[in-house]
Amino acid sequence: MAAAGSDISMYRHPTYYGGTAVPLPSCMYGLPSYYQTNTNIEVQLSSSSLQSLERKQEDILRELNGLKTSVEEVAKRLGVPLPRPKVKVSPTTCDFVIFTSPNDPPLIISILQHIMKQRGLAHTTAMFSHSSVKEPIPDSVRTQFQNFSKCNKEVGRAPVILTLVWKEEGDLPSLVVSPSAHNPMTGEITIARFFCRTFLPDLYGNLTPEESACVDYWIDKSLASSKERTAALKSLELKLAKQWILGGKMTLADIALACSIVKQNGPDLVHGDARKWMMRIPGLLTK
Repeated sequence: MAAAGSDISMYRHPTYYGGTAVPLPSCMYGLPSYYQTNTNIEVQLSSSSLQSLERKQEDILRELNGLKTSVEEVAKRLGVPLPRPKVKVSPTTCDFVIFTSPNDPPLIISILQHIMKQRGLAHTTAMFSHSSVKEPIPDSVRTQFQNFSKCNKEVGRAPVILTLVWKEEGDLPSLVVSPSAHNPMTGEITIARFFCRTFLPDLYGNLTPEESACVDYWIDKSLASSKERTAALKSLELKLAKQWILGGKMTLADIALACSIVKQNGPDLVHGDARKWMMRIPGLLTK
């Protein structure tokens, strides 16, 4: 029996590995490389012919630039203007589709169309009838929306197209600018505000806060009852004989209020100073 306190191991095993390092794998499964590792295998390309072509191209471009500089110097010395190359630009065409009823055509849009024509804003008009419209569109309604800028081979398509679709169902009138980009804008006043901001900003979009508040007030009056519109017109009648609602310039307020009065009372029942005011609005009254 071993003496107490002596350090005796019960089992003793010799060391399996000596002082040599054990190589450990760097991956679980070793596979041969798919790519060629032999650097001696190279694809031989005939680069000399490509380099020759590049040098020729650079020489030609250098000669052309020198010739251009010489021509410009001679032209400048002789005072001869050089013709500039014509760049053909195809204008972007915006198609604004308005769905409206032939029984209640958007008169305000017709007035804005006349103002666009008066200011030289090229546009064209197209009309279509929806299957919900059973009767032919009256000529008196069609002639309100004239085709001011017809397309031809020299000018091409007008940059702005107003497409009117006569319809008898849904929330009307409504405007669609891009079918995939936004929801339709509904209401004649809403459409008129959009057109003024887009094409005629001086009528609504570029006003001061005070002017905008005044214009919105009279636009609200145009949507009020017939009695309120008549009272509002009487309060303005003396002023409108020589100027507009806002003073020295026409705005959307004049167009909206005048169109609502014409729609409600007819063009022949407006007399006096109010008629003089309406006669100054393009396309509203013919006589």
